[in-house]
Amino acid sequence: MWFKLEKMQMRFSRMERLFFIISSRESLERKIEGVKLLVCDDVKLNEMHGGLILLHYACALNELDICELLLQHGADPNVRDTWNRTALHYAAETSADCVELFLKYGALVHVRDNNHCTPLHWAAYKNNFYSVRKLLEFGADPDALDANHDTPLSWAALKGNLESVTMLLEYNCRPDTINLNGNTPLSRLVQIMLMGLGSLPEERCLVLLVKALGNSAKLNAATFSGHGSVELNDFLRTCTGRVPRLMELCRWRIRRSMGPGRLINRLSTLSIPPLLRQYIMLKY
Repeated sequence: MWFKLEKMQMRFSRMERLFFIISSRESLERKIEGVKLLVCDDVKLNEMHGGLILLHYACALNELDICELLLQHGADPNVRDTWNRTALHYAAETSADCVELFLKYGALVHVRDNNHCTPLHWAAYKNNFYSVRKLLEFGADPDALDANHDTPLSWAALKGNLESVTMLLEYNCRPDTINLNGNTPLSRLVQIMLMGLGSLPEERCLVLLVKALGNSAKLNAATFSGHGSVELNDFLRTCTGRVPRLMELCRWRIRRSMGPGRLINRLSTLSIPPLLRQYIMLKY
């Protein structure tokens, strides 16, 4: 390591050497040793270098210990890159541990990139379930709209990410938001399934979203007629063709009245039977 640093010193700037060390195949101990040697007062950790920010780069490589070392030496988790993304956007995609670390150092949970996506949008899209949960625990808005007015639920549904869809609904996000193209989370998922791209997780997402909507999902029959499996078509026609039961509408109304937030905590304050609590939580 010492010999490598000495040779690098003649050819590259201190910041370039930091990028090189972080991306090298050296052991974590050697990487940390190299970073400690190069980080000093005259290194501007929060400036872009070739369109990249060092903390973002370390996070994208899932180098948790190096991220913490950079933060200890003054790296700012809220600095934005060319795409207006912060370190939390990258962490949301890759590492719940990095998410927790950046939040501990003051990362802004509601920050938006060039597409108006929050870190929660990216965590839901990548199905990084633990990041979704951590961001929600720190107050991320489950109904935040991106530039196309899609919510994190809409992105999770589009990918059939069952764990993320479940967690977002547990935080009582709205399942009926409509984006600028006129699509809801349910209709985006249906479009994917009708293309034959659905599997068991997508089917479970579909059932969960229909429950959250009170089994009163509005889908144009012409959009799915003749496409997809017979079972899927039958299920969609059932959803759109029958009057919802009173208990389904009551569940939908109760969930809407409680607003966003962890639903189980709010339900625990009510004197209701456990089975009813589970029904409101979409468990059956």
